[in-house]
Amino acid sequence: MCKTGSSMAMAMVMLATTGLVSGGSPLARMVIEGVYADWSEVPIAFVDPANDNGNSVADFGNVWLANDEDYVYVRFEIGALANLQTVGTPLRIYFDVDRSAATGWPIGNIGSDFVLLFPERRGAEQTSDTFDAADLGHADLSLVSGPTVAGTEFELRVRRNAVFPIRGTEIFAGPDFDIVFEGQDGGGASQEWAPDGPVGHTYTLATGTLPPYATIPLDGEDPDSVRLVVYNVLNDGLVERPEVFERILGALQPDIICFSELADTNEATIADRLEDMLPLDDGESWHVYKSYDTAVAARWPLSMQAGDTIPSTGNSQAMALVDLPDAEYDVDLYVISAHFKCCGSMGGSEDQQRQQQSDANVNWFRDLREPGGHVNLPIDTPFLIAGDFNMVGGPQPLDTLLDGNIIDQATFGADSPPDWDLSNSADPIPLHNAGPGAYSWRNDSSSFAPGRLDFVIYTDSVMTVAGSFVLNTLDMSREDLAAHGLQAQDTAEASDHLPLVVDFKPGRLLPGDADHDGDVDLDDFRVFADCLAGPGVAPNPSLPGVTEQDCLDAFDFDEADGDVDLQDFGVFEHVFTGG
Repeated sequence: MCKTGSSMAMAMVMLATTGLVSGGSPLARMVIEGVYADWSEVPIAFVDPANDNGNSVADFGNVWLANDEDYVYVRFEIGALANLQTVGTPLRIYFDVDRSAATGWPIGNIGSDFVLLFPERRGAEQTSDTFDAADLGHADLSLVSGPTVAGTEFELRVRRNAVFPIRGTEIFAGPDFDIVFEGQDGGGASQEWAPDGPVGHTYTLATGTLPPYATIPLDGEDPDSVRLVVYNVLNDGLVERPEVFERILGALQPDIICFSELADTNEATIADRLEDMLPLDDGESWHVYKSYDTAVAARWPLSMQAGDTIPSTGNSQAMALVDLPDAEYDVDLYVISAHFKCCGSMGGSEDQQRQQQSDANVNWFRDLREPGGHVNLPIDTPFLIAGDFNMVGGPQPLDTLLDGNIIDQATFGADSPPDWDLSNSADPIPLHNAGPGAYSWRNDSSSFAPGRLDFVIYTDSVMTVAGSFVLNTLDMSREDLAAHGLQAQDTAEASDHLPLVVDFKPGRLLPGDADHDGDVDLDDFRVFADCLAGPGVAPNPSLPGVTEQDCLDAFDFDEADGDVDLQDFGVFEHVFTGG
């Protein structure tokens, strides 16, 4: 089971509002991150037969279509593991937006006015005599796809009011459009069509409005949580662009920061900058440990500092135990700030380097848990790894961090589930604070579309997530910006990466405490009743955002059958009544 934090599930519930209108077309607001829970109420638009793709990478299968007031959403299966942004043979998605075969490039029975091109990662306006009449970059289209790593299916969005360069009209101005998918071989010859023929599939745009995006507040909802900020500051931006970072960090008020791209800034300078931007009470100073371009900074003392794992990741990283205040926390928190190898594609040398880094870290997680090695933690000490992971190739390096599947076992030992209870680690998948997004990197001058490159992977058996988000000031209202002392362009000017924010509550979850409020009460009793109904409980009637995993974490007392059932009720009743 893939483990994700309940804060992400809460935000997904707030985000994914779906209704069927306009003759069955789904009006839905999606977040593009490569997780498909928000598509659960969207029907399959059409299905293409399997094994008819010749020499094309893509063997299309199920296709889903949806829209809201702002975007057209497309989800599709390709039948093979590939990375959409670097796919090995060309993949095309054609749109006949005026539904006239007489205009646009002829494709089967349609005239394509607009095409999405992969691996070119852009769009093109098309005319009847020109395949690529005008270029449309990903920024022109607000094109975002997911997952950023390789997958067998993908989702993407295109802004409805994006404008044709030649026609000067909005791309999706009409009430409907026809769509056709094409998979080519390495020489550009057509090998696969969906629908076959090709014959365009007609989609009628849903009309109506959805509730506004439910923004995620910047102020933490739990005063007892520890706030972690993960930030690639782009070429020592903390020093080079201090004013904008002062506004951002001042608004976020982090307790711990995992920095990357601080290669030319020393520890003392980092501490000085933070003391200027985020002065502490009672004359206290920020504590910083740095290794090459990564650093861990904390309001509290650091110990067990190390600049790499043993055996080595091959890339160095900053690691330290944060001494949390004993009066408030029963445990400390071990933090790894990592910067994984950039760039490349699935299976390439860069991907192999990322795999080495993941293998090395999983071996180090084992060393943290087991006595007698190079480093030892007190039992049940929470730990996490966070940073710019540059996951742009295959999914295995990320999967290894989550499930402990070590590939180079000759160097790094046998597989080792990372958490203290020998389960998977968790990824909270933070969403944008003020708009539907999950990407953490964006550079409008790059050919690569926005992607999810930054991560926090943590041991969720010994700490819980009280909240999480990605700060994107571009989508914030004037009122929210002013309230937090921010400006609309702040995150764009600071770095090509957005800051990730996760609020943690260190320590084991109290059994039966589904809402993480430190008490087992009537709210948890109501949630138990919902969880007893079975899997797939989100959205939860009693506590929106409680997921199947949350149910298991709180109520699967026997931990034997991976289910919440009547056998667990007797134990929960005992906990609830305090017997």
